[in-house]
Amino acid sequence: MLVINRNENEIQIRFQHTNRFNFLMVEELNEAFPDLGKHSGNAFLFDFTGISFIDTTGFRYLFFLLQKGREHKFDYHICNLSDEVKELIGKIDMELPPEIFSVKEEESCS
Repeated sequence: MLVINRNENEIQIRFQHTNRFNFLMVEELNEAFPDLGKHSGNAFLFDFTGISFIDTTGFRYLFFLLQKGREHKFDYHICNLSDEVKELIGKIDMELPPEIFSVKEEESCS
């Protein structure tokens, strides 16, 4: 389940009752944000607290966000990556640009 908080120029997204960023979470994100082009000038902040696994669909969504962000002039950041996710990132067999994991310091995640 997603918890979305909108501030002036930031959209904060947290995940509840799951430890996975997967197809189901991506479907919820697609429903919540059907037109990412409307968010020009905003920043998406993903709080990955409690997330210990990202599947291929999750990685593809992050790459998609990076592309859309460049196209529509919005940013996104990730905070609170678990050690398991950091390890998984190092082992995946996908070529991902490093900026896909634009990580914010934990204290700026609130």
